Parts: sequence; C-alpha cells; structure tokens
Amino acid sequence: MFNVTDNREAGFSLVEALAALFLFGVASVGLMQLQSQSLATLSRTEDRALAQLVAQNQLTQAQASRQAPAVGDTSGQVMLAGRTWPWVQTVTPAQDTRSLQIAVRVSAPDGQLAAEAFAFMPAPGTGQ
Repeated sequence: MFNVTDNREAGFSLVEALAALFLFGVASVGLMQLQSQSLATLSRTEDRALAQLVAQNQLTQAQASRQAPAVGDTSGQVMLAGRTWPWVQTVTPAQDTRSLQIAVRVSAPDGQLAAEAFAFMPAPGTGQ
C-alpha cells in the first residue's frame, strides 16, 4: 500500500549546485569584461567623432575666410563637449602651385592624434 521512493534522487546535490555557481561566475566575469571593452571603444569613438568635428570646423573657417591662410603652421585650441581640443593647421603650396593644401590635425585630450582633415583652396593671386 505504501509507495516508498528513494530520496537520494530528488533535487540537486551540493556538487551540482557548486558547479552551476562556478559556471555562472565564469560567465559573469566574461560578460563584465566584454562590457568594459565596449565602454572603452565607445569612448574612443566619441573622441574621434568630436575631433573630426573640430578638424572640419577649422577647415571650413579657413575656406570661408576672404583671405587665403598663410603658408606654415598655425595652432590653437577649441572647447567642444566640455573638453579642450588642441589643433594644428598646416598650409603648404600644392604641386600645381595654383592651390594651397590645408591639413588640420586634432589631438585628443590625452595628446594622441584623434583626427586629420585635408582640403585645397586657390592660392592667393591666382584669380580664382
């Protein structure tokens, strides 16, 4: 009349529970490292995008000016997104001598090159 079952087969053993916790811990550490790398990549991408904006703005100002920029290097700083972005503008005569090449290099706040932009414009006295 009475049905007797073996209680050893019911539930998880301590070893099984510890193995599951170990696997969960390893997976969690891996996911946290992945998240950390993603945030670092996002920060670098944001730096590059903002630096590119600074470089393009400097080129636009040089091209919109009524006077061609002087040949040589010019440097300055721009505040954007609460950070200071140092830039260097280099103007050189192009190979055809009728135009100038303008290169703008922007450094990230940590000092590394973050963006470069180039443009050409007519040289002074070419009548263009």
